[in-house]
Amino acid sequence: MQPLKTFSKSHATIVCDNFSYDQKPEIRTFIESPEIVRIIDTVKEDFVMVLGGDGTMLRAIHAHHSDNLPFVGVNFGTKWFLLNDQNWMEKTTEFQERLYPLLEVNVRQGNASHKAVAFNEVQIKSASGGMLDIDFSIGNRVTQNVQWDGLLVVTPAGSTGYNRSAWGPILPHDSKHGIITPLIPWLPRNMRPVLYNLREEVRIENRTERSRKLSIYADSVDVLENITESVSVTVRESKTRVRLLIAGEHLEEWDAKIFAEQGMEIL
Repeated sequence: MQPLKTFSKSHATIVCDNFSYDQKPEIRTFIESPEIVRIIDTVKEDFVMVLGGDGTMLRAIHAHHSDNLPFVGVNFGTKWFLLNDQNWMEKTTEFQERLYPLLEVNVRQGNASHKAVAFNEVQIKSASGGMLDIDFSIGNRVTQNVQWDGLLVVTPAGSTGYNRSAWGPILPHDSKHGIITPLIPWLPRNMRPVLYNLREEVRIENRTERSRKLSIYADSVDVLENITESVSVTVRESKTRVRLLIAGEHLEEWDAKIFAEQGMEIL
């Protein structure tokens, strides 16, 4: 992921991406405005303020999730499922906190282990142009062999991202479920995305008879790439939660973004 531009004001760490900072004078103006001081004073603890779109928020979460700080997003981008509208911030006197799940990813490759976290999704993808032959299981009850180009293991927040483009379902952000979404399925050809309880562990193993290369990503950050040998991937819900702060008077509008993404007209 690209590095972020970081500023400090009082007890706030302010982040935005370098491109947006250079190309959008409204971000630079906002950073120097009295409005940002008022917002900072409204939050009574150390926090991270994210200026941009969902991609910037995702990078900020990867950079700061282990600090256990809340995130306040202010939208200066195009996709803003994880950020507050600028207009919401003008009169906000309080924020409501919503907790979002993280996924822990553990990849075993022989005697080596690789770990990562994902806020949106874990991607298991073909790296050779051919289909993968993989087994996945959910908990101790369900095991499925598939021949697909790959699959996604998706959080509720990630359901409006890559998952949406792969025809996966959209979930409310406070859902307790995850999604396993196929990428170009062949066998079983008619299999649809699978909902599962986030508390359950998902395990994925590749069959190596055809020596097909695969790559593994956590929110587009490479964990392993171009692997032909056997690997075992475990995905489980982390005990760590991401704390997003929502302008207190606009919680219903925050949730309504999910309905609008599904084609509903919000009155």
